[in-house]
Amino acid sequence: MIAACLGGISEAKFAEQKFQQALDYAIQSHQVYLKNYEKQSLEIGRSDFYLAKIYFSLKNYQEALQCVNSSLEVMEKSLGQKSPEIKNAKEFKQQIIAKI
Repeated sequence: MIAACLGGISEAKFAEQKFQQALDYAIQSHQVYLKNYEKQSLEIGRSDFYLAKIYFSLKNYQEALQCVNSSLEVMEKSLGQKSPEIKNAKEFKQQIIAKI
């Protein structure tokens, strides 16, 4: 519950383009997820993907790439290769790579 609240605040800050504040809340949310879920859970994978989006917006492409890779590793196991979420993450990964 706390992770979802922190994530919601992060999403609001992201929508306001306050990316550093969004990152701060997203990291707190991610830490709560890590305490409450297994590392290979879908929640962790989705949290990693959201962190990648924020890092990308901050032009921290190396960190974004690391997060999207972690996200894909976890989400592919949970959702399978054909999931639209996986397709979206792979396309986003290519956008990140193009910036590096």
